[in-house]
Amino acid sequence: MFNKLVFIQFGKFKSKAYAELFGDYTNRLKHYIKLETREIKIERDEPEYFNKIQDKIENAIKDTTLVVFSERGSLADSFGFSDFIDSGSGVLSIVVGSSWGVPDFVEKRARLVLSIGRLTLPHEAVRVLSAEQLYRACTIIKKESYHK
Repeated sequence: MFNKLVFIQFGKFKSKAYAELFGDYTNRLKHYIKLETREIKIERDEPEYFNKIQDKIENAIKDTTLVVFSERGSLADSFGFSDFIDSGSGVLSIVVGSSWGVPDFVEKRARLVLSIGRLTLPHEAVRVLSAEQLYRACTIIKKESYHK
């Protein structure tokens, strides 16, 4: 299993409710894995701006296994995702895009590109759902009762 998990986020949460839910799941995750959240400040949420801060983004994901949540990703089930988590080693970075999405250069670098579903969802909701799915994966790996 990976020994560290890093959530890389573009900007801060705007919704207090989503921030609290994300915090709840990351606190639960700390029981299973060392965890860090890195917020990359963005001044403008548009593709051209992400190209300007490409070096900063690439530095944040360097030397890690990268999983990206994107509307263009593949669908997976929780057991398959937990197998991926269990078979990994080192640092796992999770990237959820901004409201604009995920920069192409990040998606191309990813080992796994997943979609929560085909519906368009707020990026802050996907941050929460990615944390919940990682928590669920850890409970599946440890054979705990959260996943039913």
